[in-house]
Amino acid sequence: MKTKKTKKKKPYKPYKFDSNKKRVWLDAYGKTYNISASCAAVRISRQTFYEAIDKDPKFKERYKQVEEKLVDAVESKLYSEAIQGGALGALIFILCNRRPDRWQNTQRQKVEVEGEIGIKNLKDVIKLANGSSSKK
Repeated sequence: MKTKKTKKKKPYKPYKFDSNKKRVWLDAYGKTYNISASCAAVRISRQTFYEAIDKDPKFKERYKQVEEKLVDAVESKLYSEAIQGGALGALIFILCNRRPDRWQNTQRQKVEVEGEIGIKNLKDVIKLANGSSSKK
């Protein structure tokens, strides 16, 4: 009786991540914006990708350029939604990030303290925040 052999999936091995594979990786990333999927496309691990980013400044720059394209695409969609749909949240987001000098999204609190404040560690800070004294 013959036994049927099944092919096992090959595990990722630290294959050489040469300039050709880097180009293919960048193409895949430009389509998916997913690091794991792009690594799978060229059969490398995420660790190999991050090592390449650290060691290869040209590759790192190309990666940043693809990231910028993603941000540009998201911004374009956001502008479109804000203008066409009148999405108030999108309009506020744009103004807060593009005109922070005029549209800061901040909260201000006025705190008045009488006497000395002695903070020796994080527990003291937490006690002060909760309104209890750190002195016994």
